[in-house]
Amino acid sequence: MSRTLPARAHRTAFAAAALATAAIGVGCTVTPMPPTVPGTPVVVFDIDGTLTDGELSTTPHPGALDAVEAYRAKGYDVVYVTARWDAVQRSSTESWLADNGFPDEELYMAPSLLLTDESKVDYKTDALTSIEATHAQVVYAYGDSSSDFDAYANVGVAPSRVFALQRAGSSSCQPGTWAACLPDYVGHLSYIASQPAA
Repeated sequence: MSRTLPARAHRTAFAAAALATAAIGVGCTVTPMPPTVPGTPVVVFDIDGTLTDGELSTTPHPGALDAVEAYRAKGYDVVYVTARWDAVQRSSTESWLADNGFPDEELYMAPSLLLTDESKVDYKTDALTSIEATHAQVVYAYGDSSSDFDAYANVGVAPSRVFALQRAGSSSCQPGTWAACLPDYVGHLSYIASQPAA
């Protein structure tokens, strides 16, 4: 499986290429988006257990939308990377994001049903590599699963900028290399506010 796709000058061209290659089993699928400035630093958010408060929950983590919007206000590109299966869950995922006020940004979804942690790490590593080919370095990353943290490490996201989210009902975060285990985003907004503009 390829870990890179050709760099493009803007999101729309890259998205078309990604969708075409996904049809033959390469990497991931991505929603086409309006053009962006190449080289813009990226903040990545997983969805289940990261934007939602649990893997099977549809309830947003408190402060999740505020965190996404705070990064966008500083000029960062926001990209959603989820292991949800594109063929079955794209429509419901896009609807959930829109219904909860999340901005319409690039959405990477798995090209097949991923049943093992290893397959999730491989898929997310591919997705992150593709993101870095069209934007710039992923500089902040949020997740709730060890597979998220492994993928972030694989592409060199600084551990000091990787944040773990607790799942609803849990008193701890999943194992991995991360800077902080967050119960939600509310207390984390001051950290985002203190970060430099993109």
